[in-house]
Amino acid sequence: MNENIIASEFERIKDKFGNIHKELSKTVDEARNKIEGQIEGRLSITIRNAALGQDIITEEDRARFTHFVAKFQQLPEIKTVDLVERNGKLFVENIEDAKHVLNEFRPIVWNQNDSIYYNRLYKSISSKLFLKDPTTGTILSVVRNKKEDITDLFNKFLKNHRDAIRFILKSYGPDLDYLYNGVLQHSDKDFSKRLSAEFYSGELSYILIKNAFLLGPVKQLLIPFFYFASILFPNYQLGAL
Repeated sequence: MNENIIASEFERIKDKFGNIHKELSKTVDEARNKIEGQIEGRLSITIRNAALGQDIITEEDRARFTHFVAKFQQLPEIKTVDLVERNGKLFVENIEDAKHVLNEFRPIVWNQNDSIYYNRLYKSISSKLFLKDPTTGTILSVVRNKKEDITDLFNKFLKNHRDAIRFILKSYGPDLDYLYNGVLQHSDKDFSKRLSAEFYSGELSYILIKNAFLLGPVKQLLIPFFYFASILFPNYQLGAL
């Protein structure tokens, strides 16, 4: 194929990805506006439980937090879009990386029945931050610089991050529903016509890349959840061979 045509196609594709980047940036900025300030200083967490017959951390929560810490540390991100020319056409060479990112994030961002689904994580932590009487269950307290109790502030901070994640996922909910239930994980017949059209047209590649990039900011918004869980299980890291 004429090199001028390839160059023209490259510019067209670059412009389309540029517009996708602007769209994503606008959504992420709106989501981050839901976070009211930052929490600075050295934080420590106190765990108390004086309820009869209860473990300080239930087996369900122990599983939830250990699985989340393990998953979060291994979450992949996509950083670039690599194009390759085949028979005069341009394709995304690292499309499998985008699929990998989406698949790895699924239990956290999409599967509401999974114990590490982001809102389940939030509810599990928040319920313990709200409690004031240790005889009723496990209480989590957050202290800054060894003297200032900021439990309520941290709970609000955590909620802000939950709401920001929810905003992003809701904004791209139709795409994620299509990808998880019609392309990557399941073969829902309701998505067959769309898949057929976008698979042959190449549009599917744009959708996969866009939503994989979207999950990078989601990972950043999950950091307070990881921080909290990793304090409860501070040495939980993948071991060497």
